[in-house]
Amino acid sequence: MIEKQNLLVYEDGNCKIMYNFWSKFGDAGFWFYNKTDKNIYLNMEESFFILNDVAYDYYLNRVYSFQKSSFSSTNKQTTYGETATLGVSDSKSVTGYNYLDLLQTNQIGANASVSGMKTTSFSTSSASSSGMSISFAEEKVVCIPPNSAKKISEYCVNKGLFRSCDLLLLPKNKDKKDVTFNSEMESPFRFSNRIAYLIEGNQQTNYINNSFYVEKIENFSEKEVLDNTYKKDNGCGEEIILSTREYYWKIKTAPNMFYVIYNKFDYQTKH
Repeated sequence: MIEKQNLLVYEDGNCKIMYNFWSKFGDAGFWFYNKTDKNIYLNMEESFFILNDVAYDYYLNRVYSFQKSSFSSTNKQTTYGETATLGVSDSKSVTGYNYLDLLQTNQIGANASVSGMKTTSFSTSSASSSGMSISFAEEKVVCIPPNSAKKISEYCVNKGLFRSCDLLLLPKNKDKKDVTFNSEMESPFRFSNRIAYLIEGNQQTNYINNSFYVEKIENFSEKEVLDNTYKKDNGCGEEIILSTREYYWKIKTAPNMFYVIYNKFDYQTKH
């Protein structure tokens, strides 16, 4: 297996199998490229991801379903009105002294009229919905046409935090930041892809086993490995301004590397 165009490449007379582990937790999937002028059939029932001697099936007999729906509604309001005049009258008794200085009681009154619009409203609404669902079963056999490739991806290498007495959880610049494993048997993570394929017109199944192991683990602080910018090259030598800052890796990345993010506040130990 060689490194080529930012990929790890295995090649035989019929196919190329290409890996790039650089992702969160390590993408253990692969690209399968058909070099021949015939169809190649990947037998997913006989293909496995194997991690620390435990085999995981690529074919899981799943059914995928996609649903699309639409909804529409209409509202209509009608108002009817008529003009009306309302008469109002009122009276009350008033007692007091008149100009002759005699006690006298009189009735006083008031009249008024109010005009306005009396309204009655009716509201109607209607709604309709429609939908479509498409389901299909997972393929036991994946066909790859001549001179083309398909990506097979299902598993990752490791999601957890690795602990070692030789590896500090939060190393400073002067501290040792890595632990190295000198052989595959010493490594805490050994994994492989066992791939079964058949060439059109041929009855014999071919088996490929691409094996890997984690050789070194390093711990870094976020500021050591990440930086951000609000400027970016658009690919034509022109600099553009981004609406939000974009993060990028300060360290050198490679297809034989991957990363696991952890929060220092979740752990109370030194290692």
